[in-house]
Amino acid sequence: MRNGLLMMMCAALLGVAACSNDNSGPTKRVSPDGKTMGIESDATATHVAYVLGATPAFGTTGELHLADNTGKDIKLATGVSVGGYFFSPNGKSFLYTVANMGADDASLNWVDLSNPTAAPKVIMSGGLQTQPITPGTSAPTFTVPLLQQGFLSPSGRFYIFGVLAPMVSVSPDMHVVDLDTGTDVFVKENGAFDYLELVLPNDVMVYQDAVGGNDGIAGGAGVQTLFWVDLTSGSPTPTPIATRTGAYSPTGDNKSIVYHDADTRELYVWDAVARPATGTKVASNALTFAVGQSGPIVYIGTDKAASGAGQSLHVVGLDGKAILDLSADTAKADIFSPLYISDDGADIYYFQTVATQNGQGTLMHVAGTAGATPAKIADSASLGDVRVLPGGVLLYLANVDGLGVAGDAFKSARDGSGAVALGTRVPVGFLTVQTPAEGMANAKTDWVSAHLFGTMENKDQKLADEVRAIVGGLELTTTTGNAMVDPAVRIGQYQVSDDLANIVWVSGGAFDSLVDNYVGSLEWAPVATPSMKPMAPLLTGVTEVGPVAGKKLFVNAPKASTPGVYFVSF
Repeated sequence: MRNGLLMMMCAALLGVAACSNDNSGPTKRVSPDGKTMGIESDATATHVAYVLGATPAFGTTGELHLADNTGKDIKLATGVSVGGYFFSPNGKSFLYTVANMGADDASLNWVDLSNPTAAPKVIMSGGLQTQPITPGTSAPTFTVPLLQQGFLSPSGRFYIFGVLAPMVSVSPDMHVVDLDTGTDVFVKENGAFDYLELVLPNDVMVYQDAVGGNDGIAGGAGVQTLFWVDLTSGSPTPTPIATRTGAYSPTGDNKSIVYHDADTRELYVWDAVARPATGTKVASNALTFAVGQSGPIVYIGTDKAASGAGQSLHVVGLDGKAILDLSADTAKADIFSPLYISDDGADIYYFQTVATQNGQGTLMHVAGTAGATPAKIADSASLGDVRVLPGGVLLYLANVDGLGVAGDAFKSARDGSGAVALGTRVPVGFLTVQTPAEGMANAKTDWVSAHLFGTMENKDQKLADEVRAIVGGLELTTTTGNAMVDPAVRIGQYQVSDDLANIVWVSGGAFDSLVDNYVGSLEWAPVATPSMKPMAPLLTGVTEVGPVAGKKLFVNAPKASTPGVYFVSF
């Protein structure tokens, strides 16, 4: 609390001005002079990366800089665009791309954060993907953000991504980089990244690839095969699990993989701990499915309602034992419905009458017990904004508009009863929920949902930080209630701390063409009492905020009295 008290004392003394826009007090500028944008920081708020000297605009490139919270700053490269870099979650390394001049690709480079001044290691000299700044044109281009080209393993040690081979414009090969060493440890060619991949917390990867089918027109078709491979083994060697597989998913405890046989429409369970040669069949006539923490499995069946409107719904254990069977005439589950299941398997959610083009349908609930009957929760509910939370809570969006852009947020009991209206016009796809960082107290029981309401979007604005120009009021929903934090905030300009204790946001943001972004004042408040924010902002002229570790973070403040990237503590 010492820093928080310091800020309140400063606010009382200055009235309306922030404590500091220079290198004293709770804010420290860590960048050199110049135009800064696109900050990316590590989970502990120790390092920050950003682009310097670029013309503030969507897709432009500039110098990539790396700084720490003491103010040590180094230049890594030129020709880097926003999103083309990230820190490994364990804080050991940093990856970045550099556009190759005269070619429509980029290189991939690795930095050891224990010795950041050493020459970066080139992992791939090319093959990383680019895209046009303006859709429908061929130039100019910028590098596709790294977390759109691949994904991180749950442990944070490995980055799995696609690389285009020379003279190939689609179907990238699959590569896996060990972020601890910057080594390309596993490669599958011939467009293998087009298939599905997932990585378990123990860094065993389960993935699909086509076997055969590379013999030209005269050859046979490739057979889609499911494999597993231990990425930590030193020389990862894949082992097949099954052929002709479709979708697959881990249980929440990551001890089993449930996969779909695309030919027979049967569901199988494979033990991801013992890793047997094949899986065990548990269900037939399944179209789509979802899995609970340690089971059960909910799936939509192939049989149709007499009216033709919907399919049957079934719940089985990992041992194949039937738990619930709803006929098609009773369930009327839409074939395009996503499925949701609570961790304990007690509550199942699905949709009827899905309108895929507008991302909405009728949200239904049924208990995961024998003899249960389904009940409607809401009409015009967002397909992607259903959050089943600890404490018997459900968050969802209903009354989604005809374009599938925004809906009204609700909080209810898991069966949909006792629904309480939250904000209206919450943007579809942005009903986010945050839980405490791993290892923190109450990591499995606490949650916070910080989201916008009453939103409007300027679709003509493509901002320098490549975030959509959606603006609305900021509200905070927790286990204990709901509170309005600020009447006007841009999407992405707010962060909840890793311990869920504090929220930081940019208040009063207004678009500034000189920095091609929304500019406002950096505020903070306790999550428990968001109305108790300090009188004065932490910093003015802010456009971007990084993750909050405890009570510290990095921000970009190109319109501060001394513009640049700042390390802020409060």
